[in-house]
Amino acid sequence: MKTQYDWNSYPKWVRYVAVDDTLELWGYSRKPQMNRGYWTTIYRPKHRMIRLGLVYVPDWRTSLERRPKAIAPCE
Repeated sequence: MKTQYDWNSYPKWVRYVAVDDTLELWGYSRKPQMNRGYWTTIYRPKHRMIRLGLVYVPDWRTSLERRPKAIAPCE
């Protein structure tokens, strides 16, 4: 799977990443929803999010990506 993010540098609990309209990259433990220029989730006690830095993407509205599943090595 082609990805535009460096998943190996993010915490293991980050399952989704997305860029908001200020080009800030955020990691989420649960799938976020778009809301007026940024990505957000419904508050839940176990939900976590973390700012991962700044990144340029052509269209932040299509920046949401789920962590790729690991591919088992061939034996």
